[in-house]
Amino acid sequence: MRTQYILATLFLLIHLSESGAQQEVFQFEHITVEEGLSQRTVRGIEQDRFGFMWFATHDGLNKYDGIQFIHFTPESHPAMQSSTIYNLLSEENGDIWICTGKGVCLY
Repeated sequence: MRTQYILATLFLLIHLSESGAQQEVFQFEHITVEEGLSQRTVRGIEQDRFGFMWFATHDGLNKYDGIQFIHFTPESHPAMQSSTIYNLLSEENGDIWICTGKGVCLY
């Protein structure tokens, strides 16, 4: 009888602790070329201090504000030495280091 009481108490404690715990809800959004991404192969993703998302692709750098993309290429920004972007690094001061197929540049 005592064993049943202990098991029932443990069951209730476990059940109450699980029901009282907050569950995190994650929402994922798939962003593709249909939404404006310049190229579907993404090599790197960074979020800057302003909340913008930056995507490194084989067709340049893409900045996403949650609604639309801005596409950066060597033609529009000559400091970018190549449109092939391999990775990104965002610093707290707002600088973004861009690793291209021909070297590293700063935005």
